[in-house]
Amino acid sequence: MLPDESYDSALCMEVLEHVPDPFRGLAEVCRVLHPNGVLVFSVPHLSRLHDLPYDYYRYTPYGLAHMLDKAGFELLELQPRGGLLTFLGHQFSITLLSLVWRVPGFRNLAWWFNKWLVTRLLFSLDGLFDKGKLFAIGYVGAARRIGAPRSHAGQD
Repeated sequence: MLPDESYDSALCMEVLEHVPDPFRGLAEVCRVLHPNGVLVFSVPHLSRLHDLPYDYYRYTPYGLAHMLDKAGFELLELQPRGGLLTFLGHQFSITLLSLVWRVPGFRNLAWWFNKWLVTRLLFSLDGLFDKGKLFAIGYVGAARRIGAPRSHAGQD
């Protein structure tokens, strides 16, 4: 077990959806951070199932704010990523890549197509058409520890 208040910052990128009890997980991160320590995180919202059977949750801005507050954090910033077109394009590209990955000569072409014509183009279009980010594929944010960790973070 790590000592209390032993780190200035923590990084949790695309992991929280795989934690069976995210309230407890965030409380543990809070415990090991110094007062005013910063957590930088990213989570999915729209996403296909992955890393089965350990894919437990998807997060909304409201759920994240609630969980962080319960764990002893102040949400500093939260930004949506992508949107519906990005999500649909990603599903298409995953299918395409899985079909041609082992075909000689097609892997690099499929990878280029995925990167430039699907991922980047659709991500840009999402910025034009989904200004409210109702269909974000995920969120990235930062939170600061505001006090003593709460030992029963998910108990209300």
